[in-house]
Amino acid sequence: METAVIYFRQKENETIDDFINSIENSKSLIKESYEIVAVIADSYNDRSQLYSFINSPPTPNNIKVVILDSITDDFDQRLIGEIARIENFSIYYFER
Repeated sequence: METAVIYFRQKENETIDDFINSIENSKSLIKESYEIVAVIADSYNDRSQLYSFINSPPTPNNIKVVILDSITDDFDQRLIGEIARIENFSIYYFER
């Protein structure tokens, strides 16, 4: 089973409780196919956790997949795509 990191970003009008419940529901579906090694989450209009992950030392070799809750920002998509290419992991998108 491939190892994965999951990234979530709160939707604009989503309450904290709904956001947390959505994360838990998504995790339970994803863990059927991947071994989840980390979950990263940002509130709406915040990217600090995503950028912290991007700026951290190279991902461990055991991380093969980064699963992203639909990112609509073109800059973030390009940045993550380039890091994935350099560090040799796949990116998958999902919509919750």
